[in-house]
Amino acid sequence: MNISVMMVMSDILHLALDEKFIDMAYAQFERAFLGGNSWLIVTNNNDMRYVKSPVDICRGKQIADRVMRSGSNAVVFHSLSASFLTVLDNIPANVKVAWIGWGYDYYSRMLMQAFPQGLLLPKTINLKQDELKSNLLQLKRIYGFGRRAVSRLLGYSKKFDAKSLDKVDYFLPVIDEEYELARSLNHGFNAKYLPWNYGTVEDDWGGVTDFEKMGDDLLVGNSASYENNHVDLFEYIAEHYVLGKRKAVVPLSYGSDAYRAKVLDAGKYYLGDNFMPLLDFMDKQSYNDLLGRCGYVFMGHLRQQALGNICIMMLKGARIHLHSQNPLFRWFSKRGAVVNTWDDSGELKPRLTPLTVEQKLLNQSIIMSNWGRDVQDKKTKALVDVLIAS
Repeated sequence: MNISVMMVMSDILHLALDEKFIDMAYAQFERAFLGGNSWLIVTNNNDMRYVKSPVDICRGKQIADRVMRSGSNAVVFHSLSASFLTVLDNIPANVKVAWIGWGYDYYSRMLMQAFPQGLLLPKTINLKQDELKSNLLQLKRIYGFGRRAVSRLLGYSKKFDAKSLDKVDYFLPVIDEEYELARSLNHGFNAKYLPWNYGTVEDDWGGVTDFEKMGDDLLVGNSASYENNHVDLFEYIAEHYVLGKRKAVVPLSYGSDAYRAKVLDAGKYYLGDNFMPLLDFMDKQSYNDLLGRCGYVFMGHLRQQALGNICIMMLKGARIHLHSQNPLFRWFSKRGAVVNTWDDSGELKPRLTPLTVEQKLLNQSIIMSNWGRDVQDKKTKALVDVLIAS
């Protein structure tokens, strides 16, 4: 059972949803600013599913009032869900605001101009269109609103009005390339950038040990969401590789039930007996053991996503395959990491052969230099310092 405590006066108020990353953040901010943080988790449930840290619970309709009564000098939004947007309008000008972006909360609002064809690949678009056609209510909306409705339902979005984010002083997306995109595509968005991420190698990602003897299986995608582009990825793997006895391990325990069912059908069709879906949540050790079987990672996202899984697998020594449009591919490549593409980008595709020891060490050093505990603690302290500075 989660512990709910009465909110106390603090310098920094953290506003978040009941998500699995929050306990990581709690530990990081407490190390950097012990006793100076308070946490408000917005949920309509009495018991939380993910957050185990001592936090205060707030109902959705109470958010604005609770934030105003907190008396904090700074507010940190852990993602900016639609329910949080109205809170921004009521935050006093003298209260500093930091927005730690998660991806879903800024791609559709601010970065879609960088993806004029959307975030879905052709076969996944067809899959989603089929789902819409099966729903009479959605069909009526499509006929009523035309292309705009279709685009919205397929995950496209017009440019977000940055004026609604005037209260944001600091924007902390997952990688700096996303900040540069947000600034270039959204005139008037003037929030400053600070680097920060959830989790540390030592505390949350299994630490650094000797490289495991990685298995020959493939890890494909990270969740049951359309942005994984599973069907397009399944087809690519089936066309380019003879898997033999290898398994394609596909995590599907988190996400949409309707989409999951379609992925199960597609996985069996394209990959046959090699298809190994993960439908139930696994404890951390069992999941880590399973990941050790996967020497190869294929992610189908066009946007930055699944970074935690990617970093964990790079630490283990796996060969990573990303779509060439994914900002993570550019981010890792700029830092010299050994990362491959899986799409038809023109890159010579490697056979399913493991990285050399030197390549594994290089990738591991890049992960440590960005997500090691000491590095992450310095980032958190820097964020705290700017938020509490007078």
